[in-house]
Amino acid sequence: MCCENDQGAGCLLSSRRVCRLALALSVLLVVGAGLEGCALVPFKRGKGVYHKVRQGETLWRICYTYRVNMKKVCRVNRIKDPGHVVAGQKIFIPGAKRVLKVKIVSRKPPAASAKRKARKGAGRPARTGAKRPGRPKPKPRANRGKLHFIWPVKGPVTSWFGPRKGRPHDGIDIAAPKGTPIRAAEKGKVIYSDNGISGYGNLIIIRHSGGFHTVYGHNSRNRVDVDAWVKKGQVIAEVGKTGRASGYHLHFEIRKNERAVDPMKYLP
Repeated sequence: MCCENDQGAGCLLSSRRVCRLALALSVLLVVGAGLEGCALVPFKRGKGVYHKVRQGETLWRICYTYRVNMKKVCRVNRIKDPGHVVAGQKIFIPGAKRVLKVKIVSRKPPAASAKRKARKGAGRPARTGAKRPGRPKPKPRANRGKLHFIWPVKGPVTSWFGPRKGRPHDGIDIAAPKGTPIRAAEKGKVIYSDNGISGYGNLIIIRHSGGFHTVYGHNSRNRVDVDAWVKKGQVIAEVGKTGRASGYHLHFEIRKNERAVDPMKYLP
């Protein structure tokens, strides 16, 4: 119960923390339900296929398509930087039975309409004289509803979104060294920054426009407080292994109207 009208600093502080915990639980729905599969998958070499990188493909998308542990792929192929693969490079995908087509996600805006108009208007004589009176030119609409999430941490994904051993895993796990800066995937307001939810350890939840929330778990240290407004890319925490985690990584979730969705559908 929120007792914001109660008198006394002790009651007020404790009640606010309870309110924040209740708000966080309402976003996460089930306490700890999305944490299965956070442990790192053991390294075993076996059968697989070679995937030839096409122009525009990333290692994140390749591993996501095959649903394989990205850290294991990096180790097998001796890839030190998961953000650097080149077209034509052959990558061994352990456990895969056949070569799959990787969907290339492009976030580049379409060609500017001004250029198209310029081409259409080429060769036309310029108008002279006063402009005719008419309706005022409509102002361009602000693109307020569009969210373009970025990776909060760059590193190998060790567990993807989806069921793990019959239990839900509501996000992705991104391996990174202890203390690696965690950045806000989009601008928004911090609605939770604490360690009161079992399994998540130090946890941050950010509310964004359009009914979206992002969740950042297992942090070694939270660097933003509740009610703070953060910018996209702003450092909000540091990678750790607090809570139920067997190695240093970030457990990252995207939720739409409090329902967990696959982050890879929104990440570049």
